[in-house]
Amino acid sequence: MNLQIDCPSGCGMSFSLRAKESHVREVCSLRMVQCEACWMEVRANFLEEHQLCECEVNFCQCKICFEKVRKDGMEAHLESNVGKHLAAIVPLTEEVGRLQKKVVQLQERVRRLEGGYDCDSELSDCSDCAKGKGVKGKASPFPKGELHKGKHGKAGRGFAPGPLVYHPASAKGWPCFDPLWNDPWQLKGKGPLGKGLEGKGPEQLWRYDPSDDPWLPADRPFD
Repeated sequence: MNLQIDCPSGCGMSFSLRAKESHVREVCSLRMVQCEACWMEVRANFLEEHQLCECEVNFCQCKICFEKVRKDGMEAHLESNVGKHLAAIVPLTEEVGRLQKKVVQLQERVRRLEGGYDCDSELSDCSDCAKGKGVKGKASPFPKGELHKGKHGKAGRGFAPGPLVYHPASAKGWPCFDPLWNDPWQLKGKGPLGKGLEGKGPEQLWRYDPSDDPWLPADRPFD
């Protein structure tokens, strides 16, 4: 008796029970086979399509549009997609340029933070103090226009230090610098600028001869 059975893999074929093993191993279109180029396992009925369209040995990805292209057709792909590729590259080029400018700005910021401004050439835009004139002394790491008026302008003149670092030039009382009396070493008379300053209060240290300060009128009171 020759018993007929259907393929257990579902390929739709019927065969005798004794032919089952050979069918599943060699004939069934749904059996798994290995691509000889990339060693990937695919179904037998999909092997030809795999080799033509997917095999990694025969295909590579376009680095611009990321489309999978046959290696022997990459040159034609690039030539026929120039407009598409340019449209993808231009925004990236602009972004790279913007980031490069940002890097230069940050490098300049670091340089100024480490070495200080060239104060004879840097200008302050503050309307309360420097009024656009060169501020002498070791200036702030803040760029022009970033000085906080509430700290060094009328509201804080002579009493609240501004955002600038301490420097001996503050012996002149320039309101944009930390006041001399904020430095205990100088206040006790130990520093090069501290002689004769022992016991003097903030206002005394700030009140110097206005004629020495080209930006502070002699009749301008401290707030």
